Amino acid sequence: MPRKPRQGGRDCSSCRAGEEMTDRFRSLAVRLGKDASVAKAVNEEGQVWAVPVGQFGFCPAVVARRAEPSDPVGLSLVCVRPIASEDLPDPNELPKLGAWGTVVAALVGRRPFSTRRWRLVGSYPGFRRDDWPMPPWREEAISKEAVHGWSVATTGEAPSMTVIANDPASREEAQGFPTWTVVTAPSALEKALTNHLKQTDGGFWDMSVEPFTLDAHAVSRWRDHGARVRARPDASEPEALAPGRRTDQALAGGEWLAFPARGGGFGVALFLPRPPSHLRTFSDGLVFVFERVWSRWPTLSEARELTTDDVVALAQTSMICVRDGRWRVLERDGPFNTEYWPLPMWWTPSASGDASIDISTADGVLSIPVDRKIIDADPKAGSCWKGTSTSYSTLESFPDRQYATDFMIEWHGVTPTRIETWRKINRSIEAHLGRPVSTFWTSQ
Repeated sequence: MPRKPRQGGRDCSSCRAGEEMTDRFRSLAVRLGKDASVAKAVNEEGQVWAVPVGQFGFCPAVVARRAEPSDPVGLSLVCVRPIASEDLPDPNELPKLGAWGTVVAALVGRRPFSTRRWRLVGSYPGFRRDDWPMPPWREEAISKEAVHGWSVATTGEAPSMTVIANDPASREEAQGFPTWTVVTAPSALEKALTNHLKQTDGGFWDMSVEPFTLDAHAVSRWRDHGARVRARPDASEPEALAPGRRTDQALAGGEWLAFPARGGGFGVALFLPRPPSHLRTFSDGLVFVFERVWSRWPTLSEARELTTDDVVALAQTSMICVRDGRWRVLERDGPFNTEYWPLPMWWTPSASGDASIDISTADGVLSIPVDRKIIDADPKAGSCWKGTSTSYSTLESFPDRQYATDFMIEWHGVTPTRIETWRKINRSIEAHLGRPVSTFWTSQ
């Protein structure tokens, strides 16, 4: 097994180049903030907007927290009352949040406000932030029947998908808070609300909403829990690059990512170079996920201490989780060392049964002679990720492996044997073709 480079992946012979790359990436974060600062506010707290819901008319939506103009993601906390009226809602007829009965608490992007897709109908009389608190969010277990694996995630007062704490909780405790509802396409929420009013389910790809039932203590529970957590010294956002589209698009092999883990705490993933387009689902990225949980956001230095022995899963997943801020980029770790962190080529044992494998390239299938013992050590090592996209919520089950189902482990699990098989297969490919495996990954 090759010796791990210092600082978890940095090729020390190229430290200067790595530092230059890091400096450029830091400057990207600065540019993100600079560019975002020119944006204008698209709504104000306390405003009431009318959300169209097809034949039912409109649902009222109160802006409880607005997106700051400088925020690169631009989410507002909007409380939608899932009761429709044929006429535009009258703000003066809306009761306080605690008397609504049910609410859809949603983080909504700027689009429905900036385009006026939703109609501004006025402001809530005497709006007070304390009456419309930023709720902590319920992080659900792998199934609603599960006893373990629940947590309560708390953000700062500003609307964001970046949490400052992710505390383990019982199922009963967690159910005192709403589930995440994040809206980037307003039509998706409109359709989900319409389906809810029809009492029908949408299609497989349709968004759904789960209105939260407001008991007598719900508003004070949200407000008090949030205040307690935000006062803790360990509750803070990570030291990380700014979220947003540009950070997502700039991702490259060697980035360390951190995220909320299922059951509480936080985990870490390592972003690999993006697979070639013929093996990639949409613009998904490929990540190693590690079997370790921190009680607060891990630091870059802590991530760098992880080794290949800590890798527990590999999967393609959408990097929208970086764009919206749920997953955060700790930073690039210098030139990506493909000997220590092997790129998992997609291959299958030869159909002829001889000592060879077939690898999939942009130019077709190539047959590569390989020692049969290497193949037999893990015959499925080459086909554990191609052609499938995995939700990032699934990957959040792996840091505390007890929350990963047998099915997840079968499809995405990684062991030291599998890592070593990838290394040996890659060496065989490079010896036969006379080119680095990394050159097969240059098609973006």
